[in-house]
Parts: sequence; C-alpha cells; structure tokens
Amino acid sequence: MPSASARLFHNFPNPLRDETSIRFSIPETGRGGIRIYDAHGGFVAAVADRAFESGTNAVTWNGRSEGGRVMPSGVYFLRMTYKGKSFYRKIVVLKSDVPSQWRSVAERVSEIA
Repeated sequence: MPSASARLFHNFPNPLRDETSIRFSIPETGRGGIRIYDAHGGFVAAVADRAFESGTNAVTWNGRSEGGRVMPSGVYFLRMTYKGKSFYRKIVVLKSDVPSQWRSVAERVSEIA
C-alpha cells in the first residue's frame, strides 16, 4: 500500500486583509515549517517551526513581517517544509486602500493560485 504524503491546502481567506488560516495534513508526527516570502523571494516571516501531530493541522499568519510590520498589498508565497520536501501556495494580501478595480484583479489571481 502506498504511504500517504503531506498536503498543503489553500489558505483561507485568500486574498486576506488581516490574517489567514493555513491548513495542512501530514501522515506522521514530525517537524514542519511554515514561512512567508515576498514576490522577490525575500523572507517575510516564520509562521511556524515546530513538531506537528499527524493528521490535519492549522496555523494563522497575521499578515505581518517577522519584525511586526504590517505587510502591504501584494503577492506573497507560502512555503511549508516537512521531511525534506517543500510545498508552496500563493497568498494575496489586499488592504482596503487598494482601488476597487485592483481588488477584483487580485481576487482572480488568488483563484488560480
């Protein structure tokens, strides 16, 4: 029987204004990491770096950098690591100061992420 593999689900909400829930499933208890990067690949924040129980887990990113700065509207990347493998998702941060025509574009981008 093939072994189960880790899975990173889409975060919700996406786009996010303040925070987003990140859900993932792992087949065995083990150490995992969740990190956020900007569109240029620069490190933004370590959301989690610890042992997780097997099954479905969830963590929350508060939309802030490691130093506590509120991140501006834009595209970010979520990277989950588990047992030497990496899993990625696109996150769109959309603050209320963004013009409405750009909000609809960002929402469409997040749908294909």
